[in-house]
Amino acid sequence: MKLSFFRYASLLFILFLIHASVFGQERTFKVIEDSPDVCILHPTDVNAHYKFAPDVLRQKRASNAATAQIEVTYLNNCGGGSWPEDAKAAFEYAADIWEAYLNTPVPIRIEATWAPLEEGVLGGTSPIIVETTSSASGDLFPNTLYTIANASAIIGSDLVTELDTDYDMTMSINCEFDDWYMGTDANPPAGMYDFVTVFLHEIGHGIGFTGSMIGNTTSQIADWGFGQSEFPMVYDRFTLDGEFNRLINSDIYPRFSELLYDALTGRFGGIFFNGPQAEFAYDDNRVQLHSPTLFAQGQSYAHLNQQLYGNTQNALMRPFLDAQFAVHSPGPIFCGLLDDFGWPLGEACLDLLPDEGFLSRPFPVFPANGSFESILNPTLLWQSVAGAADYRIQVATDFNFEDTFIDQVVTGTSYDIQQDLDYNTLYFWRIQALSAGGSSKFSTKYRFTTTNSPPDAISLSLPDDNATNLRPGFSFTWQPSGRADEYQIQVAENPGFSNPVIDETISPPRFLNTGFLDFSTVYYWRVRGLNSSGSGGWSEVRTFTTIIEKPDPVLLISPSENENQVSTTATFSWSESERASEYIIQISQDEIFFSDGVIQRTSSDPMFTLSDPIDPATIYYWRVKATNIGGESDWSEVNQFTTVVRETAIAQNYPNPFNSSTTVRFQLSQNVDVTLDVFDSVGRRVSVLIDEERAAGVYFEQLQAASLASGTYFLRIVAGDFMEVQKMAIIK
Repeated sequence: MKLSFFRYASLLFILFLIHASVFGQERTFKVIEDSPDVCILHPTDVNAHYKFAPDVLRQKRASNAATAQIEVTYLNNCGGGSWPEDAKAAFEYAADIWEAYLNTPVPIRIEATWAPLEEGVLGGTSPIIVETTSSASGDLFPNTLYTIANASAIIGSDLVTELDTDYDMTMSINCEFDDWYMGTDANPPAGMYDFVTVFLHEIGHGIGFTGSMIGNTTSQIADWGFGQSEFPMVYDRFTLDGEFNRLINSDIYPRFSELLYDALTGRFGGIFFNGPQAEFAYDDNRVQLHSPTLFAQGQSYAHLNQQLYGNTQNALMRPFLDAQFAVHSPGPIFCGLLDDFGWPLGEACLDLLPDEGFLSRPFPVFPANGSFESILNPTLLWQSVAGAADYRIQVATDFNFEDTFIDQVVTGTSYDIQQDLDYNTLYFWRIQALSAGGSSKFSTKYRFTTTNSPPDAISLSLPDDNATNLRPGFSFTWQPSGRADEYQIQVAENPGFSNPVIDETISPPRFLNTGFLDFSTVYYWRVRGLNSSGSGGWSEVRTFTTIIEKPDPVLLISPSENENQVSTTATFSWSESERASEYIIQISQDEIFFSDGVIQRTSSDPMFTLSDPIDPATIYYWRVKATNIGGESDWSEVNQFTTVVRETAIAQNYPNPFNSSTTVRFQLSQNVDVTLDVFDSVGRRVSVLIDEERAAGVYFEQLQAASLASGTYFLRIVAGDFMEVQKMAIIK
């Protein structure tokens, strides 16, 4: 008994978790512009000496029923003129073959160009791609890309006309290739390449054997989708890696990622087409796709494996064409693939699909194919089959059912797995319909993965238990758990963890946000792992104490700002800082950097007395900061003071001679009236710098010479009983 698998299309929405709209709702389509060539066929230098050419054309003529119509427009870009007649005849022959394998009332229009292509390229095809919307009816996947020929055939409506495009696909054939065999008898001689096989291959891509995976061999990053669409091709929805993960599952293979590129190049056990009817046509085996270690756009992915299917009736859709090789049929796998897409099949394709047996094959319903189950003993459900008295249910841990641990005959359409399955394990199941008169073939092999087991208790790493003096801003770390998807960390000020100050769920095995913790506080912390099955046990509870907060800045007391006549063995004092364990005092003649003759001492008390005298009659600067194990405060403000002056004196002005200004330094040993004035060479007073009472101390005065001419001048100071005259020169 043979049955088209088209009836699976609506139920596959459950498989892919796609929400279908109600039937009869208006369909809308959008043409995807600038989609790349999806197939570039190259020759090999192998003489395969193989042909597979069933006489479907005689059957087609005998039935006198046209189930499909292919219309070809021929363009010649190879020096003008027309296509070679033998090439056109071969093309028409290939089109007639495909018409026997398809069943659609909508014509398939091909623009075929005879043109020079790159050396070693036999041909290439670009189908028109359309996007379905979320309102697509049950016979189409919503939010999916289709070739326009596929979508038109499924809905029975001419989308080429409706969407105002010209063709279903455009095709180019290399007119400069010298080794074409134009015959239609599938007998190319050694070193020649069968023209009909190339056309059949290229048309196969144009009607749907097309994926949207794109790989960059330089960056080794891959993505999927055509043009501006965010959706995959229908072909992409059926592709898996060797571990049964969907390539378009962005949780496993993010878009635009190296991981996806690795999957496309076979690094995770190869890539496979998971269509149930394609697998059934291949004797319930996995259908392996072409995944070379270096991705080649137009050759990799949307082809069957080059080595596995050589010299077989499934060899048409391999990426390389051998010489002395002809396959004039899509083959069982391709016909099954078309059925998985929803293509209405012609009799020639249906003849290639295996019989379902005496009864129809059952259809698995739950668990959905590729699902994750939260319980370890799920109930298996399937559709009933007319005429079936019983059903045989099998569950295994391998795709080929060599490790079958459940093999039961039941009367209903459900089976409760009594035993607990293993955590985080991939299982396969299938059903066979039974009756007294015979049985069906086994159903499609469905798969599901059981939930993870709860994570083991976490082992804490840092900080160590009873750690002290931790500065807020440190990190918590722990050993990762292989079964934990996330971690919950709690930090509290009590071992019961009531009102925790931190209660976060995070992915990495570390927590960094501790800058807000209080200083000088005892805390408790613990971690546990989380996954889809729940939470693991808490780790041990550790405790730690944060470090004391650094002290606040101090206020300087004595010597006060600008204090004079300070003892050369003065005592310095400042305000106490509550958290300070020690103070650092600096004394220097450099106000900014404290680098000139700096004196640095430490004190445990808020005062310090010089044991070694500093210079008298000198201006000094001083500052203090408080320290503890938690850090250092900022420096205090800087105070200036002048050490005791024991005699009145004046220093030579500097510079001397000078141009525009010079500095005069003098010191006073007591409070006194001071006059500082300037006389020219003939004794006339030309400037008075000071004429007032000054306190004891050291002073610097600026003499501005802008109004004075070049020459010799005399600087006089009178301070009480002290008088001195100095000579200076102005040069301009």
